[in-house]
Formats: sequence, structure tokens, C-alpha cells
Amino acid sequence: MPTKNPTTTAPTLGIPGEELTPGSRFAGRYQIIEELGRGGMGKIYRAIDLKLREEVALKVIKPEIASNKETIARFGNELKLARKISHKNVGRMYELMEDDGTHYITMEYIPGQDLKRLIRQSGRLTAETAVSIARQVAEGLAEAHRLSVVHRDLKPGNILVDRDGRVKILDFGIALSLLTRNTTDEGMIIGTLEYMPPEQVEGRPIDARADVFAFGCVLYEMLTGRSAFSRETTTHTIAAVLNEDPPRVSDAGVDVPDQLQVIISRCLEKNPERRYASMEEVVSLLSSIEMRSTDRARETREHSIAVLPFLNMSSDQENEYFSDGLTEELINSLLKIDGLNVISRTSSFAFKGTNLDVRQIADKLNVGTILEGSVRKSGNRLRITAQLIKASNGFHLYAETFDRELRDVFAIQNELSQSIAKALRLVLTTQAREFLSHFPTVSIEAYDYVLRGRQLFYQFQKSGFERALKLFLHATDLDPRYASAYAWAANCYSLLYTWFDPEPHHLEAAEQYSAKALALNPELCEAHVAQGMALYNRKEFDKSAEEFAVATRLKPDSFEATYLYARLCFAQGEYEKSAELSRQASRLRPDDYNAPGLLGMIYTDMNMPPEAQQAYRESLEAARQALELFSDDTRALYMGAVAAIRLGEMQVGLEWTERVWSSRPRDTMTLYGVACCYSLLGQTEKALESIEEAIQYGAIQKKWLEHDPDLQPIREHHRFVALLARL
Repeated sequence: MPTKNPTTTAPTLGIPGEELTPGSRFAGRYQIIEELGRGGMGKIYRAIDLKLREEVALKVIKPEIASNKETIARFGNELKLARKISHKNVGRMYELMEDDGTHYITMEYIPGQDLKRLIRQSGRLTAETAVSIARQVAEGLAEAHRLSVVHRDLKPGNILVDRDGRVKILDFGIALSLLTRNTTDEGMIIGTLEYMPPEQVEGRPIDARADVFAFGCVLYEMLTGRSAFSRETTTHTIAAVLNEDPPRVSDAGVDVPDQLQVIISRCLEKNPERRYASMEEVVSLLSSIEMRSTDRARETREHSIAVLPFLNMSSDQENEYFSDGLTEELINSLLKIDGLNVISRTSSFAFKGTNLDVRQIADKLNVGTILEGSVRKSGNRLRITAQLIKASNGFHLYAETFDRELRDVFAIQNELSQSIAKALRLVLTTQAREFLSHFPTVSIEAYDYVLRGRQLFYQFQKSGFERALKLFLHATDLDPRYASAYAWAANCYSLLYTWFDPEPHHLEAAEQYSAKALALNPELCEAHVAQGMALYNRKEFDKSAEEFAVATRLKPDSFEATYLYARLCFAQGEYEKSAELSRQASRLRPDDYNAPGLLGMIYTDMNMPPEAQQAYRESLEAARQALELFSDDTRALYMGAVAAIRLGEMQVGLEWTERVWSSRPRDTMTLYGVACCYSLLGQTEKALESIEEAIQYGAIQKKWLEHDPDLQPIREHHRFVALLARL
């Protein structure tokens, strides 16, 4: 935040309508930091009040509005009334001032983003978030109405939300007082049409119930992601406000408490007599919903679980693949239990080898229960211990030791999953029971090979893929009907083709084995993902999209299917669809840095800077958390570097990029990531060197290169143009 004294040479502006630029001085007192936005009244800037040494917001009124003396006089009267409102959820208005013919309003500067942008970024808000914001807005309005001040133009653009979820209502300075209605001519419309009640649209006198109607519109928009009454034309919008009721929130596929729908419906009554008489009543109702929501959140946390990597207690440390594999299988099994929220493998395995206790891990993952255990494998004998721990008090909800033969491993997984459901008082559906009782293979030896292969696969190295591939194929020799083994083999071939060696036989094998997996089990999500990857590499993008769509339908909680589908849509230029999928992927894996990083790219291409900045902040934070656990996580380094550079943290971006570059990477994805970093850093030669080397090692899709905003700084360079022409 700038606090230095400005130089005496800073230009001073005071001409009506003139642009104010960062660093310029306005009215001899305010140094401009940045423009915050534009609206019907004029432009708003963030500035430093050099007299008071604090940040303020300046709203510079348009000359065509300020030229009307009656309008300016009315603003002055309204500001006097607005200054009476002192409430935590109302932005403070200071003064209406004039300098060399330019009229402006000084206001409290509040860091954050307006609700309009938040809704656009999220698609729609969760019921919990919407209720929290709505309750705070209602409290601010209730205080204003107590002082006989009506906002008259309440809308998402006039509601600001900071990073901690605190809400401020803005622009009470243009509200009209209940006590000074005679200052406004009857028939004059002030406000935004789609948020106005019928009486305001018709130019009739209004009171606080006009804000109640607008509040209902805002709440509806938060929950559905769309305006209740906005239509293609002004005429149609007016007709909708006067004559139509919006569809119920549930019709938009949103599950909300019945009482919330009742609140919206009553707020949106056409007849003001049927609306709530005061916002105090609305505050009370929303607080009640929040309390029940908190209770449900507590219950949800109690019905959430993280499966920590089981310890390998075998004398042979190489058996760690088995304990890791068993952990992953348990995660997949528990995902089938309705009402149980299961933390992803990536999130759980991030705590492998750490010294944090169960409660600390539960707090970081926001879960109520932790499953931990150990595995001892000796020949054909297996000893598995498991403890289900309640995080809040450390009590054991369930504990068991299994001494069995290796061939009983699937039965143990089944029994463990059912016991956990019982301990958490969850009922297994018929579908879940069928899934748990289904064994993926008839060969324990084949299963063992797949577990070994998966451990190598997750190293994401060329040698790991090659060794894993041999194990997956050996598993298919032992059990020719092992669909999952074929899918894993296909994934190995696809990633070898994409990252390391774009040989045609890799692509052909990926197609062959993914098709085999689908033939054996058409309902296997992983098989459709494998087929989608193979088709993407074949540049059959429409067919690839179909496979990813099926995969996400079969397994809506699959991060991999959702994220890969989002990447495909981005490469195709389908930004809205890609953004929706990226947001879903982030919800599935909140600690992931890939999905918000992709979302930042999407918003950058869509020219939505505030949304892009928020996405990059989330990506950078997640990358930092990943690096705390694995300091050499190469992908976290270059993805985090891109986010840091985009956010202006150039030194962090450069340091992380150099760390990756110093390791002399030899895979396409890492080299490509480094190229993006150097491109954004303005180091053109290194960026071009990296991207050219990346293409030597693997297969990069031309469409991706054409859409990636990180490569924009080098896109016109003759070497890059020539490179694209060769693809």
C-alpha cells in the first residue's frame, strides 16, 4: 500500500471529465493509486488523502450530472443523511466537494470485490455463503431504515465483500430519505431497472420496502447466478418486474432450505403491503437459517473423512507400494458411500511422513474423522490394522486388526468400508453395496502388479511410466479381463507420448488399451478418461470431449476427469464451459493449484482482470502450501511462479522459475511451464529456448499454444510463429 510522500512534480488534475491516472494528483490533496470502476454517476478511484495520510475512494461525478445544480444540491442533502449511518455493514460516506468545476464524493476505501464480480466468478454462490452475505446486507439496510434512509439502488454492484467475507453496502450517498421525499419529483426514476420494485418502476412514491424488493433480487441472483428480472430489452425488463415471478430457486437445480425460498418470494411480492415490513424481520429469519446451517456444517464435518497413508510395517520397505495402494483403494471405496465426504488422495498423501498429529491434520483438511492404519505383508499373509478417530477429541470410533491371507484383501476393504459407514451412522445404498462387493480382478497377483505400477506412475517421470507400463501389462496377462489395468496402461502410453516421446506407436497403444478397458467395463470412469486422453492426442477433440463428459457423469467426484475436461475446453476456446469445470475441479480438490491456475488463464483470455487475479491468488496460495510439504514439487514451482508473476510478485516468480530451470528438465510439461514463466518475465530468449526444447520431447497441441495467455509476450516473435507453422 503506497504511503510515501509524492514527488512535487506529480501532475495535478482538476478539469471536468479528464482521466485520472495512477500517480497523478487530484484537487491538490489526493494522489491517485488506481481506477476501481465506472458507473452511471462517474468513475471511482482509489487514492491517498495526503492531508489525512489515509486511503480513500473518490467518486468523480460526470460533468453532465454535476452541471445540474438541483442534482448536486440533492446529493449534498442525501450525503448529510447518509453520514448518520454508522454500521459495520455500510460503507462510510464523507463529503461532496468541488474543485475547478469537478464535483466528487469522498468515501471509505474498502479492499475487496463487489458482489457482481463474485457471482460472475463463481457462477453462483453456495447457500451458506449467500445467506451469510444476505444477513449482513440485511443488517446494514435495517440500520439505514431505522434512520429513515432508503438506498433506492441496491444491487450486487453496490455490495462489496472482502476476503474474510465481511460485507459493506456502498453508495448510500445517492439514497433518498423518507423524511425528504419532496426533494424528488414524482415520476422520476432513480435506480437500476431489474432491481426496482413495481412502484419504483412506475415512478410512484417509495419507502423502505423498495429496498426489501431489491434485496430479494440480490439474494435470488446469488443463489442462481442469474438476474430475477433482467431481459434483453428495457421494455421486456419493465414488463417482467411488473407482471412476472421468477422461477423458483430449486428450478435452477439449487438445493436451498425451504425457508430461504419463502424469504425470496415474500421480498419479491409485487404489492409492497405483502413484503416484509422491516429488514429486522429478515435479519431474524436469516440468522435462524445460519444457525441451522452451522449445525448442518458441523454434521457435515462429522461425516467427512481423510484416509491417511497406511504405514508400511513390513520388513521389506519395498512393500510400501502395497500400503499406499491399499490406502488409495479405501479412498475409492469410501467415495461410494452417500453422505460421506472423502478427502482426495492428493490431499491425504500430502501429509505422508509429516509429524502433525491427527487433530492438526483434521483442521487443515476440515474433516471430522481420520482413518489411519498400518499394513504388514509377509509372503501370502497380511496383517492390517485400522483406527477411525474422531478429530475433536481423539476418541476411537472404530478399531480393528485383520490377520488374513493376501487373497482376502478385497474382502478386508469391503468390511472396512462398511464398518466405517456404520460407525458414522451412515446407511449404505444398494448401489454402494454392489460396488463394495465387486472385486476388480480375480487375480491377487495381478492386483499386486497394478498397485506396484501405480506407485511408479505417480512419480510422473519417464522411467516411472515405462516401468509402470510393464507392470500394468503383466497384470493384464494374469487377468485378461482386468479393465482398470488396461486403463492404467493406456494412461502411461498417453503421457509418454505427450511428455517425453511423441512416437506414433505410443498413441496407437493408448487408443488400443483404452478401448479394451471400455469394452470390458463401459461404466469405468478411468477407462473413459484414458480414451479421452488418447483422442485428444489424436486431435479428435469432439470425441475426446464426449469421453470426458461421460467420465464426469459416471464419477462426478473425479477431479482428474473434471480437470482434464476443463483443459480440453480451454484449448477449444470454450471459455465459459472451461471456467465452469475448473471451478468444479477446485471444489473437488480445494488444495489444488492446477484448477485455479487454469481458471486464471481463462479469465485472462476473457479479459476479466479481477476474476483472473482472484484465481491466481488461490493458485499461488495452494502452490505455497504444496511446497511446504514437498519443496521440490516442480509443477508447484512453475505453476506458482506463473501466478506470482501475474500478481506482481516478480522476485518470487523469478526465483521459482530459476529453481526449475536449474534442474535441467527433460520433459515437455516442465519445459513448457518454464517457457510460460520466462515469457511473462520478459526473458524472450529463454522462453523461446524452453518452448522449442519442449516440443522436441513431447507432443504439445497447437490449439493450446494459440490460446495460452502466458505466451502472449512472445506470440509475435518470428521464431514462435515459425514453430506454430511446423505443428
